[in-house]
Amino acid sequence: MRTNSFVILSMLFLCNVTAQDWQTLQNPQTIELESSAVDQTFNLNILLPKDAEIKSNQKYPLLIFFDQQNTSIFWHNCRTVDRLIYSAQIPPSIVVGIPFDSKRLYYTSLEKGSEKTGGIEKTLAMIFEELVPQLKAKYGVAEFTLLVGHSRTAYLTDYAVAKYMDKFNAAISFSGFNKDGGTDYELSKAFESRLTSTESSGHNFYYYASVGDKEEHANYVEPIKSYLEKNTIPDYFKWKFEVVEGGNHMGVPSISIGPALTHIFKDWSSLLWDFMMEDNLAAEEQSLATFLSYFEELNQKYNSNLQPFPMQIWSIGSKYEYAYDNFKASSAVFRKGVEIYPNNYNFKVAVAEAEQKLGNYKVAMEYLQEGMKDLKKSKHLSPKEKLSSISDLQKKISNLKSKWK
Repeated sequence: MRTNSFVILSMLFLCNVTAQDWQTLQNPQTIELESSAVDQTFNLNILLPKDAEIKSNQKYPLLIFFDQQNTSIFWHNCRTVDRLIYSAQIPPSIVVGIPFDSKRLYYTSLEKGSEKTGGIEKTLAMIFEELVPQLKAKYGVAEFTLLVGHSRTAYLTDYAVAKYMDKFNAAISFSGFNKDGGTDYELSKAFESRLTSTESSGHNFYYYASVGDKEEHANYVEPIKSYLEKNTIPDYFKWKFEVVEGGNHMGVPSISIGPALTHIFKDWSSLLWDFMMEDNLAAEEQSLATFLSYFEELNQKYNSNLQPFPMQIWSIGSKYEYAYDNFKASSAVFRKGVEIYPNNYNFKVAVAEAEQKLGNYKVAMEYLQEGMKDLKKSKHLSPKEKLSSISDLQKKISNLKSKWK
């Protein structure tokens, strides 16, 4: 048997997926996993949050997408994740793709009469016993794992829900090929048995499934759909099942990935907007502390260790500044941004501008100069963007010097 190894091979600048810059994710890398469980070597794509480079204490949800070999769907889904993170719809996350070629499709079904040693069991052993632990050892992976499957790998995903709900936290199942893989294993019965069991998963579990209204697979997933709709489901199991009008088998994943992720992370997405709409900012002394306390609740819910996302900090600080002319409060918020993202020069510039409005020119200059140091070290700007940003910041420094004198 091969020993497990987990080695970064190279940074891939894939022309078909990096033609446009990623907004919140680093460029894709390829990692190699030598699996003892299936005696196979897998080349996996991984996308890490950009802020993971500067926030080593962050713990991010892990999103595992099966069917990496379906490149158009896989990269569309990765782009969707990137945009949803950017808009604070879902939390910053680590994305991993697992390929299943025609040979490896065996690992999405059971060997007849041999459930414990079947291919599907080997695949899940590879994921839960090899891949996830090694990712946790190397990257900032939280205790929150989401599996995403389509067709045959949706069968794999639903099987994992039925048998191993305690090992992960969420599942997205698109157009499941739930004909029991041609085996004697009755998936729908196992699914029902798990949800009628008095055994708890130990945490909330999030489940989203969808299927096209005209595709054959609508019949395959009907037993699970019908059971969820007609029975009392345990409170810990947060589910949603949607039928996509006009959706075909290959289109459903791309149509549904946004709504699926939004459903699973709906508490995260509502955090900022609920906070802002309640006008908590009016209570200057308490608002930031209150907002941070919300994150503690979310981290418990999603088993993560996340801090406010930059856009959330910007939204709160900017509202203080422009809606209330409260520069003291905006400076405090942007200082929190500096604390959480110490190498993000934009927050230091924002603190400087607020302090300048307060007449604290010395403090403002210190933050501008520190911001310039970070800007020159930034790896996330193109050479042209960096030169332009340096020029703009130099003007701010010159203007401040003229006022200070």
